[in-house]
Parts: sequence; structure tokens; C-alpha cells
Amino acid sequence: MLACRRTGYLPRVTQGQALARQAAELAASQDQPVVEVVALYTAVCFGDRTVADRLTELITPVDEPRAPAAAPLAAGVCPTTRSPTG
Repeated sequence: MLACRRTGYLPRVTQGQALARQAAELAASQDQPVVEVVALYTAVCFGDRTVADRLTELITPVDEPRAPAAAPLAAGVCPTTRSPTG
């Protein structure tokens, strides 16, 4: 994030986070959990720490290859969501 601040990309990263969260909210409202997982995964890739809990909730019920891959990423970005030691 520090590099983003120095180069002026922070507003675009913040916009990316917001758009990904909006996509996830729309997917959730349309009962599309796979699309919600992809959108939340995208938000986490943009550094959004606010979506990790919801992403973790969706891991088990969603039968989609990205869901299990997204959980460790969310845990890595958000250590308070799930610690590596349990």
C-alpha cells in the first residue's frame, strides 16, 4: 500500500475495492454465491480487509475451485480472520 500512496495509485485501488464489494453485494442479493466469492476474492486482492469474514463464511457452501483458494489468501491478508496456528 505504501508504494500505491507514493505513486498515486491509492485512489484506483480504493475504487477497485469498492467496485468489488458492490459486485459481491449484488451477487449476494441475487443468490449467486459463486459470483460473490469471485468478487470478494477480487476485493481481497486489492487489499480490502473488510470482506475476509464474509469470504470465509462462503468457503464451505460454495462448490467452486476459487473458494478454497480464497480462504488462505483472506487469512494471509487478514491475520485476525484465521491464524495459521489455529
